[in-house]
Amino acid sequence: MLSSNIAPRTIASQDPLASPLYLPRVHRLARALIEASQVKVGERFLVHYDAPRNSLVESVGKLAAAAGAKVSLFERDLDIRIPRLKGADRETIFRAFKEEKEARDSSDRTLFLRCPRDPEILSQLSPSERAIYSDGNAEARKVEFTKGTPYLIFMAPTEADARIDGMSFSDFFNLMYQASCQPWDLIHSAQEILTRKLDEGRELRFVVPSCSKENLSTDLRMSIEGMTFANSTIARNFPGSEVFSAPVLDSVEGTLFAPGWYMEAGQRIKDIYLCFKRGKIVECSAKENQAALESILSNGEGARYLGEVALGTNRGLTRRMVHPLLAEKTCGTFHVAIGHCYEITHYLGKPINLNNGNCEARTSLHWDITIPVTSGEVLLDGKVLQKNGRFIDERLEILSVPRPASLDSFCP
Repeated sequence: MLSSNIAPRTIASQDPLASPLYLPRVHRLARALIEASQVKVGERFLVHYDAPRNSLVESVGKLAAAAGAKVSLFERDLDIRIPRLKGADRETIFRAFKEEKEARDSSDRTLFLRCPRDPEILSQLSPSERAIYSDGNAEARKVEFTKGTPYLIFMAPTEADARIDGMSFSDFFNLMYQASCQPWDLIHSAQEILTRKLDEGRELRFVVPSCSKENLSTDLRMSIEGMTFANSTIARNFPGSEVFSAPVLDSVEGTLFAPGWYMEAGQRIKDIYLCFKRGKIVECSAKENQAALESILSNGEGARYLGEVALGTNRGLTRRMVHPLLAEKTCGTFHVAIGHCYEITHYLGKPINLNNGNCEARTSLHWDITIPVTSGEVLLDGKVLQKNGRFIDERLEILSVPRPASLDSFCP
């Protein structure tokens, strides 16, 4: 639902962000999001959010209008959309994105506030319906890439996401806020050093010892020769940060074990094990929801190949979360994306090579799976780059897992 005015409107009665305990920090987050979005006078600025409208949406809209932008709000209500798509054909599912695509196409800049009431609602669709929905979402997403429209994605804290991670909402909010209050300029400078190292390298290897009764472990090798890494702080995702690229498509060899819960398309999967040969996943298993894993890996010919490899560097995130947008930024982790690569040729004005050939034409899937290396190693051309979550190069200290009792706070 598209609205072009930001006049006061009834906020959801169960909006936890409206509590005096959180509201001052919600306003500070809103200011940080407007700054990161680089809102400009006279621009058509779209705030794309999940129902119900909450205090963060209100604050962001008012600040953008005060900055001189022409603000429009688009409300995506998955609680209404998804039940209507049960049993629907491809044309009907694609039509569900029509108004959303039009709103995105008519904006000069977009802020996505991801905060659905039920993060698992897509599990109500059948595997084939979820695959079509993924294709429709990918088609809608092309608006930003085709036009080059600047965008920023923020996963706003919700009680549902807190429950999924086994946390109180207060603890979840505090962790999110801490992760959002980092010294981004210092991180960017350190990541410039890291990306130069990686760009000069030829092979990455990730080694994480077994932590399961089944003796499953990670020992994954891949060529990165000819690929280059993007230095990502808060230009596209908030909070940051990471450095990311893609492996040479057919070079990935070895095993990956992802302990704990992971989520894709509303489905939770536990203890994922993957075996790669010549770039392809040839064996997969999960302790819980094996059927969902196999269904996800059936979404096109590119769904059993990797489209991304990255290192997370946000030391404000002190544990791996279930939500992939948060998990992938956690310092002391690496992640790989099963599915399509990024086909952009520039990132923030800098030439980049992230395209390993596993394009969206092969699959609409892009599923980030994050693995902690706080008891493992990352090796670059056979030499240890990171050990137990800490980079060997002292210039990268701000990207490393903090030493005990040394976590700096940059939160106002």
